[in-house]
Amino acid sequence: MLGALVGDIIGSIYEFQNTKFVDFELFTPWSKFSDDSVMTLAVAKWLLEDKEHTKYHLIRCMQELGRRYPRAGYGEIFGWWLRQENPQPYYSYGNGSAMRVSPVGLYAKTLDEALSLATITASVSHNHPEGVKGAQAIAACVFLCKQEKSKEEIKEYVEKTFGYNLHRKIAEIRPSYRFDVSCQGSVPEAIIAFLEGNSFEEVIRLAVSLGGDSDTIGAMAGSIAACMYPIPEWIAERCINMLPDDLKEIEEDFKRFLHVRTISCTHISRQNYKAYVNLDAVAFSYAHGGAQGVGGEIIVITKNAKMYAMNYVYGDMEIEMCDEVCPPLKDCIFGFFDVEETPVGWKGVRLGAGNFLVLAEPLYYQLRRQMFKMPSYVLYGKWIDLVTSYLEENEEE
Repeated sequence: MLGALVGDIIGSIYEFQNTKFVDFELFTPWSKFSDDSVMTLAVAKWLLEDKEHTKYHLIRCMQELGRRYPRAGYGEIFGWWLRQENPQPYYSYGNGSAMRVSPVGLYAKTLDEALSLATITASVSHNHPEGVKGAQAIAACVFLCKQEKSKEEIKEYVEKTFGYNLHRKIAEIRPSYRFDVSCQGSVPEAIIAFLEGNSFEEVIRLAVSLGGDSDTIGAMAGSIAACMYPIPEWIAERCINMLPDDLKEIEEDFKRFLHVRTISCTHISRQNYKAYVNLDAVAFSYAHGGAQGVGGEIIVITKNAKMYAMNYVYGDMEIEMCDEVCPPLKDCIFGFFDVEETPVGWKGVRLGAGNFLVLAEPLYYQLRRQMFKMPSYVLYGKWIDLVTSYLEENEEE
């Protein structure tokens, strides 16, 4: 998802001052996030909060962030849509459906799920067949790239499924390409930039150099490229620092959510929790019911670096069952801002926005210096890697 935000920010200054060259300045004093980033993060927020994936909650997330950032550069009709009490789709085939869809490709566990969720994200506003198709195409590219499919496989799938002509070259398209906010006039071009580039930065430079709707083409191309190529650290940091704290938190929450969703993790429920009573926990996180991210989630990591997840709000677990699985949890008191009390031999750390981390003292003292270098919202997204990496490296000890 960060790839979409980076593409948007780098392309933002060139949307109405097009460049037709690849050696442009990546950042200027006027570079900023725009509607592409805000709506991408709204989709991520929806996936974080709504396990039923309802249109109602998606609209609520989009309107919440859209109204919070009303000057992000929305199109006139979509800006009107954001302000309505009961917004209805308006048969748009604009690329707004494709610019925001990348979290779906990252979240989905199957290609069918990616296509289905992409249809939902598009159809609340952009319900024209071309609008839906554009969203599905970008979501599919992100998903397939995440699955380590080759560029040739991705190209073949997109051409066969969506009918886009991807046999063109950026150098052929660029001279006559003009501002085009339709899916059919910008989604294929973004995919071609990805297919042609050999690094994340090169993909973004090719995408923006087309001219036209530069921030959106950059966002779409960047969302795919980030699944194949690392984003240079200095570029990622520069863009993250341009986001307000609330948008940073959504980005970090979603990154952590994907990490938990994709790594090996045992999910504990009412039906199986008796098999996991008295886990040999060395670290666990706790989220209040209304916490940012996944409310009610408890993640436990054991001495052998195994991870277990349970939820006393959105799952079918009672908090007392969670106490049985992770006994130190029972003796913790979590306030609004901090861990107010822990059992002897344990230390609490605030992760922010209603989320907390509790570690066995030996582990706490080993990791303390690394943890306290990070802002709480960064630690929230990195503590699992930090703990499991340390445990795996010191397994023999």
